[in-house]
Amino acid sequence: MSNAERLIKNLKSRAGINVAQAILRAAKLPTARSWTELEAIITQAVEKDPAIYEALLAALHVQLVCDMKATSYFSIAPEKKLAVKAALLGLKIADTEFSKAFPLSVSVAELETDNGELKAIHSFSDEFGVGVVFSRKRVFSVSEEYSYEKFTDSMLEQFPDHDKIIAIKNYHHQTFDIVYLNLQYSVLELRADITRSDSLLQTVKQQDKSSTDLRNMTQVLLLACLKEKVMGSPRNLFPLIKKIYSDPSGAVKKLGFSTASGSIKTETMKGGVDLRQEPFHLNGAKAINHEMTLYEVAIIWHRIDIDSVNSKPELYVPGTHMNSVSLEPRCDFAILKGIRSNCDTNFVLQKMASFEK
Repeated sequence: MSNAERLIKNLKSRAGINVAQAILRAAKLPTARSWTELEAIITQAVEKDPAIYEALLAALHVQLVCDMKATSYFSIAPEKKLAVKAALLGLKIADTEFSKAFPLSVSVAELETDNGELKAIHSFSDEFGVGVVFSRKRVFSVSEEYSYEKFTDSMLEQFPDHDKIIAIKNYHHQTFDIVYLNLQYSVLELRADITRSDSLLQTVKQQDKSSTDLRNMTQVLLLACLKEKVMGSPRNLFPLIKKIYSDPSGAVKKLGFSTASGSIKTETMKGGVDLRQEPFHLNGAKAINHEMTLYEVAIIWHRIDIDSVNSKPELYVPGTHMNSVSLEPRCDFAILKGIRSNCDTNFVLQKMASFEK
């Protein structure tokens, strides 16, 4: 497999078609709406101009570091942040197939032999902070149910008295988890990877495991380096839901809420249209005098209208109605999407800081 083919494969699974289109437009090259056409365009462009390959590789790097992450936020005492920075940048990056391939994925054969433990494969710094990329093999299980009428002859012979069979298939997937220190806000961001594939959607339990594994590893790592505990509990994002919903600078994309009359609703909008301006929601909210108990929200910011940056970062704080009525409702991570630069993650953190005031 050529470098261009490997890059295209990774872009398709990790970055999405919009990222590739944006890079081609920036290079004043033709683009397309399907991957089949884009593959041909990218292959020809890379052969003619190696700079296109480097630009696409850099875009993939940003996606792996910032986008599609279940992100937990930890406050670091300002006087400790330089020590945390030194600890992160001082981590030894072993010379492995994982580190040599980054930001590309390792081969299937290489992934199969991995022990599944988080390992540092790349460190980086940007204008807002420093970070380390950790990678490993994750095993995800997908169950498929077969009812009796779908049994094959061999299945009927083996299971004559069964009404249905549930088959479980395991998939091996390379994940990229990030430990990132934002120096301006003195916040440690733990960004647990989320798979993109429609055929491999992660469950809430799997996302929780990714976040928990990353948090436990980071706590042990920093304790070993600094000889003291610098991480407490993740910031509880649940109290921010109502303030996010009230932010006039963004477009609310999804909302979960309950009403005093006992109804529980989830509303979603597509295309970046603000849910709060949708007639059905607007009239319904007015009818109950806006007395809603919110338990989840997703908001998208069109930065071109805010600070002239051409991107649309999205913040989703997930939740359930049961969580909202508990004695101490919590949400320990938010899901970030649509991130196109390190500046976007800083913008989201800046927004969250403004909500906490």
